[in-house]
Amino acid sequence: MQDNKSQPFISAVCVLSAAVLVLGQFTVNFAGIFADGGLYSDGVFTMSAPSVLAGALALTAVCAVIFAAAKLYRGGKTAVIVFAALALILRVFFVFLWKIEPESDFLITYDLSRMLAGIPFREWGAALAKSGTIYTGQWSAHMPFVIYQTLILKIFGESALAVRLVNAVFSALTCVFAADTARRISGEKAGFVTLFITAVNPLSLFFIPVLTNQHAATCFFMAAAWTIYSKPVKNKYINAALCGALTAVSHLLRPEMYVVIIAAAVIAVAEGAGERRIIKNAARFAVFAAVFFAVLFAADGVLSANKITNQSVLSGNLKYKIAVGLNAETTGTWSEPDAELIFDEEKCGEAIEERLEEPAKIAPLIIKKLAYQFGSFVYTWSMKNDFISNEIYRRLSSAVMAVAGICAAITLLLGRERRKKIFPLAVILALYMAAFAVIEVQPRYNYLLVPLIIIIASGLFTSQTAE
Repeated sequence: MQDNKSQPFISAVCVLSAAVLVLGQFTVNFAGIFADGGLYSDGVFTMSAPSVLAGALALTAVCAVIFAAAKLYRGGKTAVIVFAALALILRVFFVFLWKIEPESDFLITYDLSRMLAGIPFREWGAALAKSGTIYTGQWSAHMPFVIYQTLILKIFGESALAVRLVNAVFSALTCVFAADTARRISGEKAGFVTLFITAVNPLSLFFIPVLTNQHAATCFFMAAAWTIYSKPVKNKYINAALCGALTAVSHLLRPEMYVVIIAAAVIAVAEGAGERRIIKNAARFAVFAAVFFAVLFAADGVLSANKITNQSVLSGNLKYKIAVGLNAETTGTWSEPDAELIFDEEKCGEAIEERLEEPAKIAPLIIKKLAYQFGSFVYTWSMKNDFISNEIYRRLSSAVMAVAGICAAITLLLGRERRKKIFPLAVILALYMAAFAVIEVQPRYNYLLVPLIIIIASGLFTSQTAE
């Protein structure tokens, strides 16, 4: 448990995280619930009596269903097994029901995977060099995901369906890991509520057909978070090593786990109370970080030795991400002119310096970015220009995450004991918020944090003692 000296820090982390969640729900996500149907199809925010009524109905229905599920749950494993199975069934159903063809980066990585799946491993390096793809150089950090898809295609045949079905399995497992994490933090009812929300969340269901690296990466991230609370092995150092390995796999699939490494260091310091505990925490963190980087360096070495990449997969193009994130004209989002900065590090640095020359713009930019990043729970990649996307998916997804976001904010603001239990997750959430205040933002970048927000939110449904 944390010592008394760390309580102000814990409180600050929880209060600031709650403030950002509230900001997002009452600005951008408010529009997602109540705006007219042209919000995403036309990019125009307007409200009318019918749109407000539709939003109110969606929000009321979501609240009623979530709280009814919590009220009706009576414990036991049957309901958990049923909804774990439902999570998978719904995802498989959406794989077949919701047809989303790969485009942009998703299409490029899929085509690369198809190419590699059709040739022997020893020819991969030459084939990639001939293709001239950016994924062996500037975006080599994403090459492990290309290989992930390649392995699926080699095993199950060259069809996007196989990749989507494997992604559906990982997404369903994410629900299970999130639910058991919530159970260990806040009790059985909280675990069931987490499983229920994550299983039926429209945000995940409509996103499943998109060939993104986020499905599997989020699963391994949640598995790592689960090890923090479940301690599956008695030896603390083996647990730390397991957590490091799972975090590393998540990072290889999608390079965004450096924030978790920083969070682990912060947690180790904040949870220290007395010299012996500080030493033990430091030792566990050292094991965690050592395994994490060992896995990354090993993967990097294999890819480099076989000429599959010519730039380290450990490179995250942070300078480019910061340059884009500091662009006040685009509110820190991707743009065609900024995309060219990835090829010129010097221009990237110049863009950062230029965008920092007007400090008065920085604070408003950060507020807008955080509201956008933590209030946008509709991903245009999984939308079509139809009634289902613009009225059903958009309103229900926004409503579900509004309930989760507000409940999570309340949980973060509640008493000292509850804050202690959720502190590791709160630190991870807070540090991602800090990162997005600086780097590029895009709605789907919050996908990793959706189960984490729901876990924290489920703290309001505590009725039984957690382990």
